[in-house]
Amino acid sequence: MVFALLLLVVGALILGGVAQLTATQAVVGEGEWDSARRRITVENSRAMARQYWRTRMFLGSAPPSASLTNADGLGGFNLTPAITNGYWITVSETNVNARLNINPFTPMERGGFYRVWITGTLWDGSTNAGGNAGWNMQIRTRSPIAAGFCFVRQRPSVADVGELADPPYIDFQQSQRFFGYEGMPLMPVSSVTNTNAGDTNGFGGYLDVPVGASAFSVFTNVTFQPRVTNVDMQVVVDLGGWNFSTSTNPVARYDVPPTRLYTNATNGVLNLPVRTVILRGSLLGGFFDSVPVHVVVDTNNTNVQTLILSNNNTRRVYFNLMRPAGFPATPAFNVASVNSTFWRLGITVSKSAIQFQVGSLDIQGGLRTDAGTSFQAGTAFFSPETDPQGLDFIGDRMMWLEDNRAL
Repeated sequence: MVFALLLLVVGALILGGVAQLTATQAVVGEGEWDSARRRITVENSRAMARQYWRTRMFLGSAPPSASLTNADGLGGFNLTPAITNGYWITVSETNVNARLNINPFTPMERGGFYRVWITGTLWDGSTNAGGNAGWNMQIRTRSPIAAGFCFVRQRPSVADVGELADPPYIDFQQSQRFFGYEGMPLMPVSSVTNTNAGDTNGFGGYLDVPVGASAFSVFTNVTFQPRVTNVDMQVVVDLGGWNFSTSTNPVARYDVPPTRLYTNATNGVLNLPVRTVILRGSLLGGFFDSVPVHVVVDTNNTNVQTLILSNNNTRRVYFNLMRPAGFPATPAFNVASVNSTFWRLGITVSKSAIQFQVGSLDIQGGLRTDAGTSFQAGTAFFSPETDPQGLDFIGDRMMWLEDNRAL
């Protein structure tokens, strides 16, 4: 009798334990499913937020705030940028000039870039439709030339540019892409591809604006002269002797006109195309050379065919030439030099092949191109810029998006 009663008690305890275990597993399982659902919802919300900002970031300015809740309950976000007047005028919290020996395009090294903070929340599937997951995004920008990458080959490029491949350089034709910082994880290249909606500037996303600073002085120390009488003109941009002391802007800009009026006794007034840009170098040093000059040939100007570097130059200069989509690949844009052995120059040529006829020329700065590059009658040796100063304000930058959960 006692033994039977003991068996009944033990059996009851076992059955009770099994029932409790079953109930506990049901609760735990439900909690695990709820946790998994929230993680998936947060990832959905993050993907939506990233995609939204990647369609906006190349436009140069952000809306005051952005909110979205998916109608099917798959996710949503509520994010606000720290500024709304443009990504290009934001300066880094660190001194970019002092951070020259790092790669700003890797998450392993912080600083050396410009950034805009975007803060807010992602919907995590809770009853709070505004979202409970605090989130930070950063739109980051940096000119690779000012950052010390003396050659950047964007896609598409088909030419052999092995003679330029002295690290550090960036080559989007290669799987590694960034050379000179081997073994370091890099930003997701998908953040800077040409798949971003709303990008209408002709650079294709990763080769992007600005083509100029948000505020600048108009460079006026230029003269025009006929290159071939009654046929075409050339403009001489004299980088020395121009007084910046009355300007409050950190950079100067000159837009090359497509044509120029020319008058002679035989033919009267002629509207001739400007085919050649001559940059006359400056060796003044000090304050004059500390203010960079930006020379721009935009997509509406298809007349310019040649850039001539005259004399030596220590002033920081950035030259941009952009061809419209579908512009003929030949003849290549030609860069030549006269009486020059050293030039401080950043140059971006988009949608046009480029060839150098410069003799033996040391260019401190670099070249950024999305087309073929060739050398004739000499070579150009590119070396990294060691003190960019205001070059970041005028050099076209790479953009990328990073995000993380707010602590």
